[in-house]
Amino acid sequence: RKATFNEAATLLKKKFPKALGAEKTGDVCRSKWMALKAAYHAVVDIKNMAGFTWSDDQGVGVTLKHNDVWERYLKAIFFFTIGSGVFQLTFKLVHSSQWHPAARPFKNKGFKHFHTIEQMMPKISKGTHVF
Repeated sequence: RKATFNEAATLLKKKFPKALGAEKTGDVCRSKWMALKAAYHAVVDIKNMAGFTWSDDQGVGVTLKHNDVWERYLKAIFFFTIGSGVFQLTFKLVHSSQWHPAARPFKNKGFKHFHTIEQMMPKISKGTHVF
């Protein structure tokens, strides 16, 4: 894979010889790809999340009224209640393995590279609970 990113850096240097910014290296290309991939997966998660809507222009479109829900989603803070009436207890659960920092930019802004990245992503599901 390192060779792939090094080749991408070489092609970028040839195609854009007067590009501004840091030198394009294999490590820089890998870092950029990882960021784009994380953003893509964040948008996929948002699109699949019950209660959220998605617009390619406005992202989630979080209003002031629903900002607390958005912040809880980003930090993976969930509230659950046991019992009712006098015997009701509410617990706050922070699930650190499922927090969503990559989703933060999409509060009110779309992801213009989504459809391009989508074409590059594998169509086969993978993971622990895939059958």
